[in-house]
Amino acid sequence: MASEPVVGEAGASRLEMEPMETNDVLIVGIGTALFAVAFVVLYPMHASLERAGHGRWPWIALSGALLGLLGLVYCIRRAQRISKVNAQ
Repeated sequence: MASEPVVGEAGASRLEMEPMETNDVLIVGIGTALFAVAFVVLYPMHASLERAGHGRWPWIALSGALLGLLGLVYCIRRAQRISKVNAQ
């Protein structure tokens, strides 16, 4: 994983590390699913949440789920492009 030592600005050497590989599609998918579940749980309680001053919570969860879907599309396309480049 580590390669040659690199001399820093102050003259101290440090090891150059390669980026860690992660499954971004899975991570974003889980986050999106959790936001969607939160919306499904919170929406039926909208009236009581509104009375308690938390009426925005279901809409925040819905926004998180929708933005998560955009992020999921981005991550899937990115993963496909990376695998295409690595295959060449």
